[in-house]
Amino acid sequence: MQHLADRLARWLLPLIFAAATLAVGLGIPPGRVLAGHSPEQKSDFVTALERRSGVAFIGDGVNDGLALAGARLGIAVGAATTTASQAAAVTLPDGLTRIPDTLRLGYPPCDARPDYASL
Repeated sequence: MQHLADRLARWLLPLIFAAATLAVGLGIPPGRVLAGHSPEQKSDFVTALERRSGVAFIGDGVNDGLALAGARLGIAVGAATTTASQAAAVTLPDGLTRIPDTLRLGYPPCDARPDYASL
Protein backbone atom coordinates (compact mmCIF):
# COMPACT_ATOMS: atom_id res chain seq x y z
CA MET A 1 0.00 0.00 0.00
CA GLN A 2 2.99 2.31 0.44
CA HIS A 3 3.26 3.12 -3.28
CA LEU A 4 -0.37 4.29 -3.23
CA ALA A 5 0.10 6.16 0.03
CA ASP A 6 2.91 8.17 -1.55
CA ARG A 7 0.48 9.41 -4.26
CA LEU A 8 -2.43 10.27 -1.98
CA ALA A 9 -3.18 13.11 0.39
CA ARG A 10 -4.42 11.16 3.41
CA TRP A 11 -6.75 12.20 6.22
CA LEU A 12 -8.07 10.17 9.15
CA LEU A 13 -11.59 10.80 10.51
CA PRO A 14 -12.06 8.14 13.20
CA LEU A 15 -14.81 8.04 15.75
CA ILE A 16 -12.29 6.94 18.39
CA PHE A 17 -10.11 9.36 20.28
CA ALA A 18 -7.01 7.13 20.21
CA ALA A 19 -6.62 8.42 16.69
CA ALA A 20 -3.16 9.96 17.05
CA THR A 21 -1.61 6.55 17.69
CA LEU A 22 -3.51 5.01 14.79
CA ALA A 23 -2.48 7.87 12.49
CA VAL A 24 1.22 7.43 13.28
CA GLY A 25 0.97 3.76 12.32
CA LEU A 26 -0.65 4.74 9.01
CA GLY A 27 1.85 7.50 8.27
CA ILE A 28 -0.78 10.24 8.53
CA PRO A 29 0.43 13.53 10.06
CA PRO A 30 -1.32 14.48 13.35
CA GLY A 31 -2.64 17.66 11.71
CA ARG A 32 -4.71 15.51 9.35
CA VAL A 33 -6.58 13.62 12.07
CA LEU A 34 -10.13 14.73 12.82
CA ALA A 35 -11.47 12.51 15.61
CA GLY A 36 -14.91 12.28 17.16
CA HIS A 37 -16.85 13.99 14.38
CA SER A 38 -20.54 13.47 13.70
CA PRO A 39 -21.78 11.88 10.47
CA GLU A 40 -22.78 15.33 9.23
CA GLN A 41 -19.34 16.76 9.99
CA LYS A 42 -17.66 13.88 8.14
CA SER A 43 -19.95 14.44 5.18
CA ASP A 44 -19.25 18.19 5.16
CA PHE A 45 -15.51 17.47 5.25
CA VAL A 46 -15.73 15.05 2.33
CA THR A 47 -17.79 17.60 0.38
CA ALA A 48 -15.11 20.24 0.98
CA LEU A 49 -12.36 17.87 -0.18
CA GLU A 50 -14.41 16.94 -3.27
CA ARG A 51 -14.25 20.57 -4.38
CA ARG A 52 -10.44 20.21 -4.68
CA SER A 53 -10.08 16.66 -5.98
CA GLY A 54 -11.67 13.24 -5.94
CA VAL A 55 -12.16 11.57 -2.58
CA ALA A 56 -12.16 7.89 -1.70
CA PHE A 57 -13.79 7.48 1.73
CA ILE A 58 -13.31 4.21 3.60
CA GLY A 59 -15.76 3.33 6.36
CA ASP A 60 -17.67 0.57 8.09
CA GLY A 61 -20.26 2.09 10.39
CA VAL A 62 -23.62 3.83 10.44
CA ASN A 63 -21.78 7.07 11.21
CA ASP A 64 -19.90 6.77 7.88
CA GLY A 65 -22.95 6.46 5.62
CA LEU A 66 -23.28 10.11 4.60
CA ALA A 67 -19.57 10.47 3.85
CA LEU A 68 -19.48 7.18 1.92
CA ALA A 69 -22.40 8.34 -0.21
CA GLY A 70 -20.85 11.78 -0.80
CA ALA A 71 -17.38 10.62 -1.82
CA ARG A 72 -16.47 10.02 -5.43
CA LEU A 73 -15.51 6.50 -4.33
CA GLY A 74 -17.15 5.17 -1.15
CA ILE A 75 -15.59 1.94 0.13
CA ALA A 76 -17.26 -0.09 2.90
CA VAL A 77 -14.87 -2.56 4.54
CA GLY A 78 -14.96 -5.63 6.74
CA ALA A 79 -18.18 -6.41 8.57
CA ALA A 80 -19.67 -3.09 7.50
CA THR A 81 -23.12 -2.11 8.69
CA THR A 82 -26.02 -2.25 6.25
CA THR A 83 -26.00 1.55 6.14
CA ALA A 84 -22.33 1.68 5.17
CA SER A 85 -22.64 -1.11 2.60
CA GLN A 86 -25.66 0.49 0.93
CA ALA A 87 -24.08 3.96 0.86
CA ALA A 88 -20.76 2.78 -0.58
CA ALA A 89 -20.01 2.20 -4.25
CA VAL A 90 -17.82 -0.77 -3.32
CA THR A 91 -17.93 -3.23 -0.41
CA LEU A 92 -14.77 -5.14 0.52
CA PRO A 93 -15.75 -7.84 3.03
CA ASP A 94 -12.12 -8.95 3.38
CA GLY A 95 -11.21 -5.61 4.92
CA LEU A 96 -8.44 -3.21 4.06
CA THR A 97 -6.23 -5.60 2.09
CA ARG A 98 -8.06 -5.04 -1.21
CA ILE A 99 -8.05 -1.24 -1.01
CA PRO A 100 -4.92 -0.73 -3.18
CA ASP A 101 -6.54 -2.67 -6.04
CA THR A 102 -9.80 -0.77 -5.57
CA LEU A 103 -8.05 2.60 -5.64
CA ARG A 104 -6.18 1.63 -8.80
CA LEU A 105 -9.52 0.87 -10.45
CA GLY A 106 -11.13 4.05 -9.14
CA TYR A 107 -8.23 6.36 -9.92
CA PRO A 108 -6.40 5.49 -13.15
CA PRO A 109 -2.80 6.69 -13.37
CA CYS A 110 -2.62 10.44 -13.79
CA ASP A 111 -0.86 13.44 -12.33
CA ALA A 112 -3.77 14.36 -10.04
CA ARG A 113 -3.44 13.50 -6.36
CA PRO A 114 -6.78 12.35 -5.01
CA ASP A 115 -7.53 12.84 -1.35
CA TYR A 116 -8.94 10.01 0.64
CA ALA A 117 -10.47 9.96 4.05
CA SER A 118 -10.66 6.91 6.21
CA LEU A 119 -12.80 5.78 9.08
